[in-house]
Amino acid sequence: MKFMKTKSDNKFNLKTIIFILIIIIVILLVSLLLRKNDTNEYRIILNGNKFITLNQGDKYVEPGFSAYENNNLVTDKVTVTNDVLENVPGLYRIIYEIGNYNEYRYVEIKEVIDYNIDINLEVNNTKLTNQDVIVNIKVIGDTFNSLTLPDGSIVNTKETNFTIKENGIYKFVARNINDEVVNKEIVIDNIDKEAPVGSCVATLLNKSTTISVKSNESRVTYHYYDNNKLIASDSKNSYTINGKTSEIIKVKLEDEVGNKTEIKCSVTDKRYYEPVVPSSNEKIIYHGNSETLKAYIVDKSSYFMTYIWVKDAYTQLNKSVSPEYGKKLYYPRDLLNRAITNNNLSNKIMIGFNASGFYLKDKYDASSVSAYSLYDRTSVGTIVINNGILVRNAYKYAVKTWYTIGVNKDNKLLVFEDLKNNNASEKQAWSQTVISSGIRNTFTFAAPIIQNGQRTNITTSMPGGFDDKKGLQLICQINENNFLLFTSRDETRNKAITEFTKLGCQTAMNLDGGGSVALFYKDKNSNEVIRVIGGNRDLPEVGYFNE
Repeated sequence: MKFMKTKSDNKFNLKTIIFILIIIIVILLVSLLLRKNDTNEYRIILNGNKFITLNQGDKYVEPGFSAYENNNLVTDKVTVTNDVLENVPGLYRIIYEIGNYNEYRYVEIKEVIDYNIDINLEVNNTKLTNQDVIVNIKVIGDTFNSLTLPDGSIVNTKETNFTIKENGIYKFVARNINDEVVNKEIVIDNIDKEAPVGSCVATLLNKSTTISVKSNESRVTYHYYDNNKLIASDSKNSYTINGKTSEIIKVKLEDEVGNKTEIKCSVTDKRYYEPVVPSSNEKIIYHGNSETLKAYIVDKSSYFMTYIWVKDAYTQLNKSVSPEYGKKLYYPRDLLNRAITNNNLSNKIMIGFNASGFYLKDKYDASSVSAYSLYDRTSVGTIVINNGILVRNAYKYAVKTWYTIGVNKDNKLLVFEDLKNNNASEKQAWSQTVISSGIRNTFTFAAPIIQNGQRTNITTSMPGGFDDKKGLQLICQINENNFLLFTSRDETRNKAITEFTKLGCQTAMNLDGGGSVALFYKDKNSNEVIRVIGGNRDLPEVGYFNE
């Protein structure tokens, strides 16, 4: 079937098409009009580049911009949004807005890597020291890789310590990740580990010792020692020790940082009193000479004066006792020969003399001590000390007023009086005083005739008066080194006191006299004991000075 178009249909279609076209044209015209009005109303012009690149940390500076509204300048109406972080790498957008119009600028912050490194050095002590110095090393910089220490060792930590033991220049080398090198040196000159060096001389005088020291350093403390005992510490390089000292004198040198050196002083020994000797015109019958004993025996016709110089009276004034002490007596020569054998005195000088008085039970009345049988044939008195050993201490049985003497460790001749009427406890206290004095050998008899350089005039228990000519034996000490023996069969005690005083005696005492008087000597090159006077009576003990 065939359709046929009518006239009315064609007319409808044409009208419709024309209407649609009109609507489209109107819409286009309105759109164009609106668009034209928006573009012309706002305009923003950016200065500079719209894309800016900065390095991390660089400051962003706004290049500027201009804004227009219908060709009128309205820059101050623009809103700018800027969120750029200058230290944070990244891409940032800056927005410029006015009305419904926008413009954009882009800023790129590029990451910057700092390859620079540095070394910081600090020491724990900058003062003079005898200790090691510790260096603290800190490497600054994020690209640190390794640190080479002065000894060649390599560490990978930014902070470490290095010990320096001696002065010098020390180099530290740091490397970054690009193997770039930074050097840092430090000069250490405050380490002093060397002990001071020096020498000293000690001059030993009789009553003092003078020490002189030389040192290679100026700031030194001197520590002075006598036989390992500290005497003083002083900044002066010379010092005097008041009093006698040993032969072992040392000085410790200590510098300002504590380094020490001990040196032993060479000794010039002048501490001994010079020997007191007889005059050249006197009749010398014997002269013995050694480093420790010098002796002269002078014949004065009515008596003998024996000059004795000893280096150490404490050890050189001795006695030889009967091997059957308290039971049997012996001639002095026999006792001296016994001392030579027992004490290795062959080929040494010896001066022997009678010493303590003694008691014979069968001859003298001593009823007060008869109960103590050991007093038979022994030294008179209550204290007997031989070679440092206490042989008798019968303090309950003193017979008369006697005196005990002996030399102490200071080489002083001491005198102790033993009173007869003391009770037992007082006598015991007295005996303890004698023992504690340090006397090595005691000699007991009558009263002292000189004390402190002055005549005593004590007459108690004197065998005979001061002007009676008797057999006498007296001992005198002039000083620590010089002694005298006055030995006589026909001279007075006053004569002895006079002669002793002339020669400067400080302490003098009666020893046993009468038939007991004896004086012997033995020369250095002989073992024969020579009798000068006496010696024909048995004795319990004899005294002697030996080399």
